[in-house]
Amino acid sequence: MALEKFHYEHGNKKISLPKFNQLPFGTMRKIRRESMEEQMFLMFELAADEKSLAVLDTMTMDEINDLVIAWQDDSGITQGES
Repeated sequence: MALEKFHYEHGNKKISLPKFNQLPFGTMRKIRRESMEEQMFLMFELAADEKSLAVLDTMTMDEINDLVIAWQDDSGITQGES
């Protein structure tokens, strides 16, 4: 089964991630005991490919926050449910 992807543009570069509601259970299991900040880093490191990580590394925290909101909205998830 191929997972659907969430696509996001930052400038003229593209980020591709699994849909937020399709993150593997193992990803969530691995990050569950971490601080909120560490969960965010680990979630991206486990979900993004190297090309997307390279784009993420150039973004500000405000831009990352906008991306996370769009990523969750795309799957119909609101903050606090993840």
